[in-house]
Amino acid sequence: MRLTITLAMMATAAVGLSQSFFDDFNRADGGLGPNYTTVTGGMQILGNEATGTASSNGLTMVNAGMFSAAYTVHRVQADIRLMDTTSTLTYSALALAHNGVAAANNGIFVKLQRQVAGGFSHIGIYTGAGSSSANLVTPGGAFQALTTPFTAARLTVMVTSPTTLYTGIDTNFDNTDDIIYNSTMNIGPLVVGNGVGLHTFGTLSRIDNYRATAVPEPATLAVLGFGALAAVRRRRK
Repeated sequence: MRLTITLAMMATAAVGLSQSFFDDFNRADGGLGPNYTTVTGGMQILGNEATGTASSNGLTMVNAGMFSAAYTVHRVQADIRLMDTTSTLTYSALALAHNGVAAANNGIFVKLQRQVAGGFSHIGIYTGAGSSSANLVTPGGAFQALTTPFTAARLTVMVTSPTTLYTGIDTNFDNTDDIIYNSTMNIGPLVVGNGVGLHTFGTLSRIDNYRATAVPEPATLAVLGFGALAAVRRRRK
């Protein structure tokens, strides 16, 4: 089913109705646990952080049951860091508005990747599980070099309009994004869903303090002024 992503930054009472999924991974080393389902690849917990199990593309989804069916997830955030300063290829990624299909043109997949020594050097704003798509357009390209590499950051990905994806990178953890990308989503050819997820490539990049926030679908539509459109769609069904 193709769903229209609807969210913007929420203020007012809708925020009070939001649901959040949070995981600090502060538990024994091993699998991520029963709240997750592996689509491709694999992940594990090491030292109270999430990381990969092999050097391959992959996608792990948070189980749909973590949110009410009436809620639309609109924001994911996590702290991401490197374990060393070598040039070994590694990345950490967050998935948003995903339907759990790893192929191109399915959901959003945003990664911070290291290709040179010194820190995360590139960002990829993709679909599927790391696939480029003409239906998700970012100024500068789907995969581009970061101006200044860094070894740790807080990555935020959220939908700010029915066709706009916001990606923010806070490199000094002061709750202000230092690097910002706004991507245009061509909904229709781009198949989206309400799922969220994560992945790492190898074990040298780690994810911590993973958070996904959702708001009720009617409240989201009201904030964006799409209530009438939603009513029309319901009648058509």
